[in-house]
Amino acid sequence: MNERGRQSRNVEVNFRFPELGFDEGAERRRSSFNRALQNLNRPNASKESIDDAVETMQDLSRQKFPPAMYIVGGWKVDGEHVPKNSEDGLALLQKAADKNYGPALYEIGIRQVEGCDLARGEGNGLDLLRQAATLGSLQAQFHLGTRYEQGKGVPRKLDRARRYFRLCAAKGVALPEREYVQAMAWFELAGEQGLAEAKTIFSKEAANLTPSQAAWVRTLKAQLVPK
Repeated sequence: MNERGRQSRNVEVNFRFPELGFDEGAERRRSSFNRALQNLNRPNASKESIDDAVETMQDLSRQKFPPAMYIVGGWKVDGEHVPKNSEDGLALLQKAADKNYGPALYEIGIRQVEGCDLARGEGNGLDLLRQAATLGSLQAQFHLGTRYEQGKGVPRKLDRARRYFRLCAAKGVALPEREYVQAMAWFELAGEQGLAEAKTIFSKEAANLTPSQAAWVRTLKAQLVPK
């Protein structure tokens, strides 16, 4: 599983988008999105509950709600919950990115960096990742921190690497549990590969993991290791 893992799409929206304003309709969409996502992630959720959540997410996507366009776009690319249609899925991801939704900017950027699904364009892809990192994308922050620590495709700048890694670590308390645990899995894996800053961050934070979170970290690590 690579850096575009499905974990990155399971994020509740706990903030408002400037372009959507503070109107009641936007608040309803945000609340509907979070309820649908919770139902999708609920253990042993019924088929009816999942079907209702998928329909809600698709309806929100049709209303051009960026987080929903991002979720449904990812589903279409992967063939998850909806028929596989990579072209339509990428178009939805791009629309969400055009709304400055950080996770969608990451998805488009990393595909350009890797030349996966989209034409390879490392320079433009890295610019999108930097925008995504500024907008709070954990994946983008970690990816850029790793690049600057290794000097991979960019000048090796340890101060900049530390800044990106610290952005990840600073979000530990505020992140939804799934995102927090995923971050710890990334940090431990990177530390084992010799990234000193990631190892330091994981060492400081590991004591705060509950036994179930520690087990979850081990599971995610196994998924994140390239096959």
